Amino acid sequence: MADSTEGADSGALAAAPDGVAGPPEDVVAAVAADTAAPAADDTVVAAAEDTEEPPEDTRAASPPEDTAGGRVAAFVPKDWRKLNCPGGMAKVRSKIQVTLADGRKVSDWEVFCVDRYEAPGAGQSPTVDIDFAGARAACVSGGKRLCTRSEWRKSCGAKYPYGRTYDPDACNSVGSDGMPRPVLASGSKAKCKSGWGTYDMVGNVAEWTSDGTVNGGGAYKHGESGTCYQSSRRAGGHPYVGYRCCADAR
Repeated sequence: MADSTEGADSGALAAAPDGVAGPPEDVVAAVAADTAAPAADDTVVAAAEDTEEPPEDTRAASPPEDTAGGRVAAFVPKDWRKLNCPGGMAKVRSKIQVTLADGRKVSDWEVFCVDRYEAPGAGQSPTVDIDFAGARAACVSGGKRLCTRSEWRKSCGAKYPYGRTYDPDACNSVGSDGMPRPVLASGSKAKCKSGWGTYDMVGNVAEWTSDGTVNGGGAYKHGESGTCYQSSRRAGGHPYVGYRCCADAR
């Protein structure tokens, strides 16, 4: 059944905790599907800088509008309210800018769906020790796809899902004692929730995205450094690496 509501658990701004960068309304550059292949070995070979603001991927400009008699056809922006997501997925949206054939720039909506919980779902231990190809195949088999890195980051929220200031108790991550934590059932940490209604985007297990990177850190290594912007590249599975899926809103 499609999730057509905009209730507190689907990411409405009113439900977002203080400091969370909930559904952004500003115009942002649109994001391309990530295509980089994963690294050739089973070790982390490169880590993205954990910046204060997430770097944006880039997307080719939207295709020109159809024309008739040399005139640009009327542009009709998406009505995100009419787009729905499958059950168990949150609807994420942001305004983007597109360029029409006549050079005019207009605003439109980028809308996609993301699993609220790490696979296989709420209250279950995340699927781990899965490599990039396995995670991608698992999403496809369910009629979904791996999230692009930019979709994943947008779903995560601010620096942390719950806000910009680190809370050592919010997510399942390394504490002040520096000791790794065991993986918990997805959704066990109620405070580890983004304004969109996604859980465990940081801590617990890191998650694959479509460019072959793992994102969000995990309970084995990352504490304060495990942010929405943290990503690294690897090829093989790991006991603290899992995944969640995205899909197009319809």
